Amino acid sequence: MARVRKETGMDPKVFFARTVYLSDDARAVLALYRGEVDAAVMAVDARDQVRASPQT
Repeated sequence: MARVRKETGMDPKVFFARTVYLSDDARAVLALYRGEVDAAVMAVDARDQVRASPQT
């Protein structure tokens, strides 16, 4: 969020239409892959976990 403010000069609460908390990295990546969100932030790279998941 701080990067949005720094790079665009905009308040993140205005820049993003809404924000959601999905509770874990794999859910965030799945939501991104499914087009349910436009961006995802995570602490680690969860793409390998998602590829190995039977949900994909």
